[in-house]
Amino acid sequence: MTLQIAKLSAAALAAVSLSACVSPPVGPSVLVLPGSRSDFATFQDDDELCLDFAAQRAGSSGKAQDAIVRDAAVATAVGAAAGAVIGAAAGDAGDGAAIGAGA
Repeated sequence: MTLQIAKLSAAALAAVSLSACVSPPVGPSVLVLPGSRSDFATFQDDDELCLDFAAQRAGSSGKAQDAIVRDAAVATAVGAAAGAVIGAAAGDAGDGAAIGAGA
């Protein structure tokens, strides 16, 4: 029973530790639809204008997106490693690594 509590505690600690690797979204998170009195082409123009404005204000660039991809890859690798360690303690490192990587 004590071993199971230790395993669960280690898994919880790993999950909390890895949650620090989360990065903010790089795109819009609100669905926007065209108004009833505008055509789709006008909506697309307005949408592109708004996205460009938001990217300028947020300082979004190719470098920022590269950093986000790199951070996600590192977080996945760390998760897989932590999952493998925890899974090895439970007797199945392969499943632990897959779970830790988010598969």
